Amino acid sequence: MPSHEQPKDFGRYLQALRMQQGISLDAVSRMTRITTAILKQIESEDMERLPAPVFVKGFLKAYAEAVGADKLEALTRYEARLQTTLQIKRVQAHVKKQPSLAPRLAIALVLLAAVVASTVFVAERYFIGHQEASPVPPPRV
Repeated sequence: MPSHEQPKDFGRYLQALRMQQGISLDAVSRMTRITTAILKQIESEDMERLPAPVFVKGFLKAYAEAVGADKLEALTRYEARLQTTLQIKRVQAHVKKQPSLAPRLAIALVLLAAVVASTVFVAERYFIGHQEASPVPPPRV
């Protein structure tokens, strides 16, 4: 691959080689006994719908052999993409586990308001009740 060319991902790498040779997807399916649906998932790099990595690796080897591609190159590209996908999933799972601060802040504000309201209520009752109970001394003449 020339140094100025952008590296292709695993599915696009195989697809480009297949198309350069004029081999149809149906022909690859017949040669490899891999369904065209899975071959399309490989070419589109649909990581969510592809089967388990152990199966994909076997499919990639067979596909690469059918189109005359470098098996190791296809597998290396797939492994790199798989690792990136797994890292993204781990980060997303971690972010989902982090509770939002907004609900906690709302609960804290409600509790604070309740404490302030009850303190004011108790203070008013105490001072009002105290004032009524204490007699006012008569004025001195």
